[in-house]
Amino acid sequence: TKGKFNETHKNDSVASKISHFPLPVPAMHSKSRKSPIDHIISMSKRGADFYYNASKITSDMAIELLKKNSKLNMNSQTNNGKSVVYLSEKGMTIINGEMVENNN
Repeated sequence: TKGKFNETHKNDSVASKISHFPLPVPAMHSKSRKSPIDHIISMSKRGADFYYNASKITSDMAIELLKKNSKLNMNSQTNNGKSVVYLSEKGMTIINGEMVENNN
């Protein structure tokens, strides 16, 4: 009986130690992410400026471009309360919130 008590006691102490560990945070699933078009709409409501290949466009144009080409590169950011969204067919280099060039 002494062996059974020690075995049960070991299991109890392991269980009590395990219960003190926090549960893992669930991974973000693609279903919980916004679609690019939903993101454009959200940024438009924030008063964002939109650019396509370094030319200023409207949010409606940005939505149409994404509908036609879902593979567009998109970069969005908000600095000092000003939101900007850049769309490009090529890679982008953003420095201090400004697109400085399109990369091949």
